[in-house]
Amino acid sequence: MIMKEHFQNLGFEIHGILHLTGKQALICLQQGALLVDVREDFEIALKDFGVSGKQWCPYSDFKKLFATLPKDKSIIVVDCVGIHSKEAVVELMKNGFNMVANLAGGIFDWERDGLPMSNDFETLGGPCMCQIKSRKKKL
Repeated sequence: MIMKEHFQNLGFEIHGILHLTGKQALICLQQGALLVDVREDFEIALKDFGVSGKQWCPYSDFKKLFATLPKDKSIIVVDCVGIHSKEAVVELMKNGFNMVANLAGGIFDWERDGLPMSNDFETLGGPCMCQIKSRKKKL
């Protein structure tokens, strides 16, 4: 059963899973919810959520790592577009986590909505990944 009150009665439920928009998730994070990012390391290297209170738990290792997550804290699971995060929410719920929600649209919608981002690159323009250039200075 979804406990919407742990997320300030925000979000919408589909098939027993609570989904939050980016703006709703940000409100919950500011109130102490934990952001659990299930993206792989190469995905995080490109774009990251610019918020504190986050934990990385890559989807490829999720079934081994989820037991380290707190059951007594509201958890918002995130990924690139909301697919793996939804699957991770289902897994958490099967294992006794009841204060969990999925970030609808993932970091894609989060960024589109102008929410805090932490990027370590600059885009030079164009659709190709070759247009990404690190901001870090080479030694």
